[in-house]
Amino acid sequence: MLWPGRRREGAAAGLAEQAAACRQPPPTEYPAARPRRIDWPGSGSPVRPGAADRHRPRRRSGPGTRRQPGLVVPGRRCRLVAVFSAAVPCSVSLSHSFTPSPLVTIVALCHNHARFLAEALDSVAAQTYPHLEVWLVDDASTDGSQQLLQAYAARYPHWHLLLLPAGVGNCRAFNQALRRSRGEYLIDFATDDVLLPERVARQVAFMQAQGPRCGIAYHDCELIDEQGRHVRFHFRRDAAGRPVHPRPASGPVFAEVLRRYFISTPTMMVRRAVFEELQGYDETLAYEDFDLWVRAARHWDFGFQDEVLTRKRLRPRSMSTKAYRPGDPYVASTIRVCQKALALCRDAAERAALAVRLRWELRQALRFGGGPEAWQLYALLRQTGQQQPLDYALGLLARVWK
Repeated sequence: MLWPGRRREGAAAGLAEQAAACRQPPPTEYPAARPRRIDWPGSGSPVRPGAADRHRPRRRSGPGTRRQPGLVVPGRRCRLVAVFSAAVPCSVSLSHSFTPSPLVTIVALCHNHARFLAEALDSVAAQTYPHLEVWLVDDASTDGSQQLLQAYAARYPHWHLLLLPAGVGNCRAFNQALRRSRGEYLIDFATDDVLLPERVARQVAFMQAQGPRCGIAYHDCELIDEQGRHVRFHFRRDAAGRPVHPRPASGPVFAEVLRRYFISTPTMMVRRAVFEELQGYDETLAYEDFDLWVRAARHWDFGFQDEVLTRKRLRPRSMSTKAYRPGDPYVASTIRVCQKALALCRDAAERAALAVRLRWELRQALRFGGGPEAWQLYALLRQTGQQQPLDYALGLLARVWK
C-alpha cells in the first residue's frame, strides 16, 4: 500500500518531522478525509482507507511518473504493510481475499463404461472449479475402458491413474483412491454419469455456507437413458416447483435415511472428515450408499441443495436393477446395514423409522423368492419392538420359505 501524506522539503527535515510526530499522543479526533480508491491485489473490489491515512507520510513516485489507483510502476518494488493501532480501529478485513479454495477430489470409478467414458471424463475436465484432484480408477474392465483411461491420463498429466488388475468391487476400489487422495471434499463419480460444468464450484460454495457440521451435501439430478435423452428429474415437484417426491431432508437426518430413500447417490459431495471417521466404505458390502448414509447421519448433518448439477444415467443392466432376485448379493449387504442401524438407534422413534425400512425390505424379499433373507429381515423387525399385525403374517410366510 502506498502511503498518502505531505510534501517533504528535505530529507533531513522530513525525518525530523516524522520523529517528532511519533512522540506526540494521537489526536482525539481526526479531520474528515476524502475517500480515495485503492484496489487490493486479488480482491476484485476497491476499499476506502480510513481517515487516519491523511496523517501518514507519503512515499512519492520517481521523476516523471504519476500514481494511479491499482497501478504498479515498472521498475519499482511495492510492499503491503499492515498497521494496527489501538487509537485508530481498522474497519477493512482481508481474510476472504487471501483464503485459498479447498481442494476437491473426484474419484472416477469405471467398470466397463467404455461407451460413456468420454462424455463422463470430458465433464470432469470442463469443471469451472480450479482446485481439483482427479483419480481415474478402473476395476478390471474388459471392454477397452483401460485404454481410454490411459489416453485421458496422458492428456491431463496432473490426473492420477489407478488400474486394478482384478475386480474388487466399488467399495474397495474407491477406498484405494481415498487413501491416496488429499481433497477436503470428495465426489464418488461413476463414469457413466455426467457432471454439469458448475457442479463442483456450486457444491463447494454450498458446503461452506452450511458450516462444518454439514458432512454430506446432495442435490437434484436429471435422469437420462443410455443415449443421453432426458427421462425425468430425481425429485418430482408440485405446481409451485417445490420438490415433493421423494421429499428432501436436511440437518440431522438419521431417522429419515432409515425410513426411506431420498438421496440420489451420484449427487453427493462428502467431507473428508466423514470418511476419516468412518474409515471409508465398508469393504465387506456389495454396495456403499445406504451404509454411508446410516453411519454418517448418526453424527453429521446433511444438506439439500435445490439445483440440478448432475445427469444420472439409467441403465437396465446396472446393479440396482438386479436387486432382490434370487442369489442377489445386495440383499445380504442391506441386512448387514440394518443390523448396524439397529445398534445405532437411540430411542423408540428411530427404531420405528428402521421398522418402516425393514418392513419394505421384507416384502421385497418375499416378492422375489428370497426366503432365507426374508426370515433374517423379519428377525430384525421383531428386535425393533415395532411389529404390526400384518408383520406376523409376513413372518409366518418367511418362516415357511426360509
